[in-house]
Amino acid sequence: MPTIHVDDLSNCIDILCMQESQYDRYLIAVDGCAKSTQKDIVTAITEGIGSGATKEVAMADVVDEAWCEFLTVNVKLEVSACFKDAFEWKCKAGISTESMKMLNDEFNYFRGLFPLKVMISGPPCSGKTYSANKLSEEYGIPHITIKDVIDMGLALKTEYGQQLQVKIEELKDAAEAEYEKSRKKKDPDFDRDSCSPKLTDDILIDLVKIQLNSAACMNKGFILDGFPRSPEDAK
Repeated sequence: MPTIHVDDLSNCIDILCMQESQYDRYLIAVDGCAKSTQKDIVTAITEGIGSGATKEVAMADVVDEAWCEFLTVNVKLEVSACFKDAFEWKCKAGISTESMKMLNDEFNYFRGLFPLKVMISGPPCSGKTYSANKLSEEYGIPHITIKDVIDMGLALKTEYGQQLQVKIEELKDAAEAEYEKSRKKKDPDFDRDSCSPKLTDDILIDLVKIQLNSAACMNKGFILDGFPRSPEDAK
């Protein structure tokens, strides 16, 4: 898969057309992409503009496809000497996790694709979620609710995700203690699994920030359903 930026490729062609020099018969224009396997490139793309999910396809499932043989070639190419230091490369890293933000911005700009950012607010049962679902289906952009951002936070494999889990357990402890104070003999035991403690505003705002900075929201936009709930949340 070609990873060289079109601006860098143009510079290589310019060198061949404009400079009077003798070159080898075969010339290679290739960037310095350090991780250039199919998996590396696809992972960088999906993490940069999508959900980050990838799917590995077994050779046995595609062995009869006409393109299968080409994708089994494992060749590392080096740029020809006449191109190596002849100009300042715009994207020497090729398609990588580091360069995807720039490539994504360029892709959207030159095609007039700009993220759609929507916030839907209203009293309970006013149709916020119904309208958000319709807009999400029509424009193909993420529909975000408070439950979504909490689930996202709990799934984080980071130090913040661990801190959030500890905080929720502390809130459940407090809710259980409050329940036991007023519990009667006929009342059931406190159910920690079904307990959904209310998170403080600062935690919710942190989670919303993390969600809105995800690749999907940065690239496509988002529909906020029922949040922010106050001028303070919005700020």
